[in-house]
Amino acid sequence: MSSTAVYRPLAICARCKRLTPTHKAGVKQCDCCHAFYCSTDCFEATKTENPKLILPGAQGGSNPSWYEPATYEATQGLHAAPGQPFTRLDRGTYLHDRPRLDVFRLLLDCYRLRLDDDIKIYGIPVPATLRHGFHRFLDLAAQRPNLLPPWWDDEAVVECLTIFDTGDNDPAAEEWSTLAHRVSSAEVNTHYGNAYMDVQLRLLGEVVYQRAPGNQKGKEILDMMVEHERRAQGG
Repeated sequence: MSSTAVYRPLAICARCKRLTPTHKAGVKQCDCCHAFYCSTDCFEATKTENPKLILPGAQGGSNPSWYEPATYEATQGLHAAPGQPFTRLDRGTYLHDRPRLDVFRLLLDCYRLRLDDDIKIYGIPVPATLRHGFHRFLDLAAQRPNLLPPWWDDEAVVECLTIFDTGDNDPAAEEWSTLAHRVSSAEVNTHYGNAYMDVQLRLLGEVVYQRAPGNQKGKEILDMMVEHERRAQGG
């Protein structure tokens, strides 16, 4: 006896970060910002802790098109989108075959998001400058076999640090791509036009730091997303 499973879009709970099927009973979604909450408990807890995060009309609802598996890749903020980002993360090729500036941007935002997570989760002090931490992050990334593209070298490190220090990069991204400030999960997803971008960057950061923020089980999330991409491609 055989059966065909129905695979539907997944979402990350805006509060607990649990990966949840959007059709699951009890899932709440904001009609305005499309944020998902995996349960009434998470929804109510967020409303109590920070009511500004809950926009009027939040309720269970249909899934917007940009949550579909085919658009897991960023839809803006990058020059190119190779496709199947979670599969590429699983294979260790997430940063490969991308334009040079896109690689720099993804590394910067991976670092800034991880810094923001560590400040919020562990209460580490906010650094006076992000440059030293980002330099250390690039050094760690270079130690991970095949994580960085083949062209990566010492000159790439200097270039990457310099353009984000001075803002001498893509004009459309000047206000975003900078070492002058941190970024939050919501800001990352808005900038890239993709509700899963923070998940991708957190998984990339887990490879660099060899641990997930808050000791979450990143591998389980990655496996689920890879399987979802495979099913979406008819595999």
